[in-house]
Amino acid sequence: MNKKISFSFALSFLFVAHLSSADLVQDSGVDGGVFVRVGCDDPAALMAMKAENCVVQGLDTDAKDVAAARQAIAAKGAYGAVSCSVFDGTRLPYIADTVNLLVVEEPGNLGKDEILRVLCPNGVAYIKGEKVVKPRSNSTADW
Repeated sequence: MNKKISFSFALSFLFVAHLSSADLVQDSGVDGGVFVRVGCDDPAALMAMKAENCVVQGLDTDAKDVAAARQAIAAKGAYGAVSCSVFDGTRLPYIADTVNLLVVEEPGNLGKDEILRVLCPNGVAYIKGEKVVKPRSNSTADW
């Protein structure tokens, strides 16, 4: 009996020791697109995620942290390529399959299903140090 195991919807998991934001970008293998970090309490970490061919957005539930991060990022001349917004902590403000790299150190009320909803196929999320790669569906063709 030949059993086929389909990995098309399986997720690959890898625990990653505490890496800097720049190291996470490199470790992810993602070379551009939309990069998101949940938590704006460390503006330097947001700016360190900036790479070629990407935009970085920080999200936080605390308006004061967002304002402070915006000010720090603007002072470094990086606001625009790196930006920050307030969100409700449960629903990421993106349509499905649009985020290429997502870093969530403290998920709070943010569920893994919501993280996977916004992550594009082959997109990478780091959730509390765990690397999660969203697989590409077998029905998705190369262009």
